[in-house]
Amino acid sequence: MIKSSAAALSILLSVASSAAFSAAVTITGASQAGNCDAIDVGVTVPAHELGIAFPGNELISVSAITTAAVACPQNLPAGAINVEVSITNLTHQASFSNLYYIAETGTVFSNYDGLVNGMLAFKIDRAGLNVPLVSESQLADLVFSPGETWKFVIDNFSNTNNLGAAAIRSIGVPAADRLSSGSIVATNCIPDICCEPNTVSCIPEPGGVALLGASLMAIVNSRRRQLTHLIRRA
Repeated sequence: MIKSSAAALSILLSVASSAAFSAAVTITGASQAGNCDAIDVGVTVPAHELGIAFPGNELISVSAITTAAVACPQNLPAGAINVEVSITNLTHQASFSNLYYIAETGTVFSNYDGLVNGMLAFKIDRAGLNVPLVSESQLADLVFSPGETWKFVIDNFSNTNNLGAAAIRSIGVPAADRLSSGSIVATNCIPDICCEPNTVSCIPEPGGVALLGASLMAIVNSRRRQLTHLIRRA
């Protein structure tokens, strides 16, 4: 029983640290010949990376299908196969704006605006020649709100590691593990109390903190009673 209590305590502490952890990255934009639009990312910009099985304040779900839609016709080669990616904001507090799709190692596509951290990238928006954003399930305000689903197009997508466009699961831009085909980052998070871009810190929901505290206290009290019982028997 004591071992199981200790194991449960360890799991809860792990959950607590995950809730406080933030997928913070720093990104730098650069121009690239043949781009659709000019990349508007500056130098050493703090950002939040979003992905599958990420910390709670950067958590999204992702799916992808082939599509006939085109984001940047001027760069589309003949016979291109385009994909439509759907992302859903699974956080409870965090809204994001200024979202970018960035290639991981082995991924190429034709509707790029430039480079981010040396990888092909585009802004997920409706402006300019490159118009990847298809829809927002809530307000059409370019704010990726909790529970909202965005759909966007990647033209002529391919990945040499046979990863699909929905493989957005590794922290790092680019990631070292090569288990992802792309990254999604946001340079603005709302409200500041959830994750301020300059400090890139997030907090769990008050209800979650209270529940975690109660669970930890219950385990501590149980452990104390077990030790007291063992001492009395001895």
